[in-house]
Amino acid sequence: MSRVLFSEKQKFTQAWLIGIMILVDLLFLSIVVPKTLGQTDSGNDPVIMIFIILPVMFLVNYLIFSAKLETEIKDGTFNYRFFPFIRSWRSIHRSEIAQYEVRQFSPLRDFGGYGYRIDFTGKGRIFNVKGRSGLKLIFSNGRKILFGTQMPKELKIAMDKMMAKNEY
Repeated sequence: MSRVLFSEKQKFTQAWLIGIMILVDLLFLSIVVPKTLGQTDSGNDPVIMIFIILPVMFLVNYLIFSAKLETEIKDGTFNYRFFPFIRSWRSIHRSEIAQYEVRQFSPLRDFGGYGYRIDFTGKGRIFNVKGRSGLKLIFSNGRKILFGTQMPKELKIAMDKMMAKNEY
């Protein structure tokens, strides 16, 4: 039977993000609605506008608000998935981890924002949904991953237990 040391689920629920998405949606609708009602002379076919802009708007909203970062520590592994981009669980065994630290960071300054980011300047990859706390994993091969967390103290305790030689 597996022993779960840590489990966390995070979603994009920030008020500022919801506000930005509402403004962007209203901007797109202010473009589409007048064109579909024939109030502009731009020559664009309103049916094409409806079948392109509205599905794209829906898809972007769906991707942002259905995104969920899930992390867990159990059985000597750190497991994660970032739905809908990474649907199945991925595991990092403790033997692959050379170093780890729970630390503070700036999502915008250090990585250019939230979500799943790949940084080509040597900082590695980041999975972050909200906040400024994260678990930085450095692998034996030098690769780095940072996972955002809302529970830094609990995550640190679980990582310490998982990485202890006498566990598992």
